[in-house]
Order: sequence, then structure tokens, then C-alpha cells
Amino acid sequence: MNKIFFLFLVAICWVACVAEDSSNAGERAGAKTRTSQAVKAIVLDEGEPAADGCGWTLMIDSTRYKPTNLSDEFKMTDLKVKVTYEELETIYRCGIAALPMPELKILTIEKD
Repeated sequence: MNKIFFLFLVAICWVACVAEDSSNAGERAGAKTRTSQAVKAIVLDEGEPAADGCGWTLMIDSTRYKPTNLSDEFKMTDLKVKVTYEELETIYRCGIAALPMPELKILTIEKD
């Protein structure tokens, strides 16, 4: 009886994980929403995603964004840049709390 209960519990946990992955897939499959003019931003290193960090992010007008294509040349913490970008409908979740962060595609970037 205990083995059946244990297998049932494992199956429920597995289904819950698959259902959450499916809902995140919908968030990541979104289309582009808007293109920006050149704006000032700050590049931030928010720690390794494997260790509950968020990786490299951009702070634009007090909003954190996850760039999908930040070049290694600009991966310096607290680097001030000017960037034009397309804001995507996709959401990146990171950290222990899995807080949502909008994703963007960088069109142009230069040091400020």
C-alpha cells in the first residue's frame, strides 16, 4: 500500500512540473511588441542562474530586463550604455522566488 501511495505522489508531482513548464512555454513563445529609441541603461551581473541568480540584465528606467543577445563585450557590471531594443512579450523567471522579468532583444548598443 505504501508503494502505491508513493508512486501516486511521484506521479502528481511530475504532472504538476509538466503543467508549469507548459505554461512557461506560452510565455516564451510571444511575439515582439515594441521598439525603443536609444535609451540609457546599466548592465548588471545578477549572479549565475545555476545558483539562483538572474545572469546579465539591463536596468532601464528602474525596470530590470533580461536581454536575449547581450554581447560578451558589454558584460561588465555597472557599465553604462545606450541601447535600442525590441521589447518581447516573453517573460524570464529567475532567482529563488522566480520573479518575472521582461525579455528584450538588443538592436544597437554602445558604451555611454
